Amino acid sequence: MDLVELFSRTLDTTLPVFAMVFIGIVLKRLRLIDRDFVSTASALVFRATLPTLIFLSLIKADLGVALDVPLLLFFAFATLGQFFLSWLWARFRVPHADRGIYVQG
Repeated sequence: MDLVELFSRTLDTTLPVFAMVFIGIVLKRLRLIDRDFVSTASALVFRATLPTLIFLSLIKADLGVALDVPLLLFFAFATLGQFFLSWLWARFRVPHADRGIYVQG
């Protein structure tokens, strides 16, 4: 995969997200949406549409490709390793009240 293709794939993924954020900022400044709308829309997205989208994506997924056990184990150990490194760093460098937020991030 060359650099141009990688950049194109990255834009395909991130551009719609940033477009929605900027559209939301513009609509809020124009006072076409308010906090109540944002709360209702967020609840709808996180409780209904996002789980549905994930479910539909899982149904269409090629499990032969997705269930690569060595790769899954690598990512599991990498995630756990990063968690423990972040936790250890936070224990000595981050104020107690902010440790959970730091490690989660």
